[in-house]
Amino acid sequence: MKFRKLKYKISFYFIGLILCFGAASGILFLSKEHKTEVENYKNTCSSILKNVEPNIARLLYLDDRVELNRMVNRIKQSNSDFIYCFVLDADKKVVVHTFANGFPSGLLSVNTEPVDNTELLEFENSTVYDFSYPIVDGKLGTVRIGVSRERLMGLIIYNLIGSIVLLLLFVMAGVMISFYISHLVTSPLNDLVESAERISRGDFDHKVQSRSHDEIGKLSDAFNTMSSSLKNMTETLEVKIMQLNEKNEEYLALNEEYEAQNRELFQAKEYAEKCDRLKTAFLANLSHEIRTPMNGILGFAELLKSGDITKDSKDEYIEVIEESGQRMLRLISELIDISWIESGQLKFIHETVNVSRLLDKLFNFFKPQARKKGIELILEKTENEPELFTDSLKLEQIISNLLSNAIKFTSHGKIRFGYNLFNNKILFTVKDTGKGIPADMLS
Repeated sequence: MKFRKLKYKISFYFIGLILCFGAASGILFLSKEHKTEVENYKNTCSSILKNVEPNIARLLYLDDRVELNRMVNRIKQSNSDFIYCFVLDADKKVVVHTFANGFPSGLLSVNTEPVDNTELLEFENSTVYDFSYPIVDGKLGTVRIGVSRERLMGLIIYNLIGSIVLLLLFVMAGVMISFYISHLVTSPLNDLVESAERISRGDFDHKVQSRSHDEIGKLSDAFNTMSSSLKNMTETLEVKIMQLNEKNEEYLALNEEYEAQNRELFQAKEYAEKCDRLKTAFLANLSHEIRTPMNGILGFAELLKSGDITKDSKDEYIEVIEESGQRMLRLISELIDISWIESGQLKFIHETVNVSRLLDKLFNFFKPQARKKGIELILEKTENEPELFTDSLKLEQIISNLLSNAIKFTSHGKIRFGYNLFNNKILFTVKDTGKGIPADMLS
């Protein structure tokens, strides 16, 4: 059954409502019954004590304890629920009592109010209501009676059993009523669910049989109308889908053509941007690369003009000028190779390079420039002569740029450059006492 769980839920909630109502009613009834019985006990005790108050007051005043003892025993015997009775004087001292084994002193610490009062006590393994009644407004003393709670609890239990039986009858009636109501609700819903499943499978001709003219009947009519509308919409959509599929095939063909054109345009754009970046980087470095050998040629040519130089110095200066000219020639070759850079096919010429000799050449080249600015140029290297298999021109350009910048931005002090060996690797270093590189430009 489709709505079996719903049916049980309706019954469960209905029964739960009955149980809650019955439990609340029972609690209220028992609470009221308990309060009424306690009030009856209190009224009974008050009525008895009110009648004998004058006699007790007279006997207390005369201090006639024998007659007073007879009176409290008669009060205890007047009601089978009375357990004890005793009289206190104005100083809260026991005058007479009905206890056979002596007065329990614990009763003096409870229910000590000077006016008409009731308190629930535990006494000799049972529960009693202790009623206190003042004699002449408490000026002569107090009478207290202990009333058993057993009959009251028995009456309450009897009423509780009756309430439970009545509640069970209500529950049984509620179960039958709830199942009947749930059947009235779930039966037409089952038809609607079955119809919805058939419509979901495409059976739009199925109709829900309307059994009533209430809200569920109107829902069935609305469901049939919706089924007819869905049938018309489905037929219309099928026609439109066929038309859209035809259009979509045309658009797919055009889209493939556009995508091929976009790919070609994108590749051309990337190639143009790459060439532009390479050209910009090359031109940015070009002025620096040309300036370094030109400074060498002009500087040493000026030194050659002076007449007080030795032949060895003259040969050394000529050699530096020659090397600077060769370097200029290599830079011109790089300008010729700009087409290779733009195409991303820049060639590297790998050869075995003696690192120590390369640094000696750079030291001799930059030493006059450093000495001219009053800077001490120091070359640091190891005794052995390591070799690298690399492009010597590129390596020389890198170290030359670093040394040139160090001389340019150092006004006094020292410039140290060289290399260190670490696990078959070479670390080149250039250190100067200049102002250094700004922190935001280190990367």
